[in-house]
Amino acid sequence: MSANRMFYVEASTVVSNCLQVNSQELASLWHRRYGHLSYKGLRTLQYEKMVKGLPQFQSPAEICTNCLVGKQTRESMSKRSS
Repeated sequence: MSANRMFYVEASTVVSNCLQVNSQELASLWHRRYGHLSYKGLRTLQYEKMVKGLPQFQSPAEICTNCLVGKQTRESMSKRSS
């Protein structure tokens, strides 16, 4: 631990493809790059020209499985043991 209470991290291996997104579909690629931002939000970024270099694309027909998993609710846990 350092003097300002931070921990040192030594990374001995660096993988070249770490945090890279590989996608054939342009809309899906930008959806993942923006941390699974909704396609409506991406469309707003396009139309309002809020991001330089953001290409024009249409929302895909497929649904992002990671977004679906994040929206699932868990069942409540019982307060008493059975």
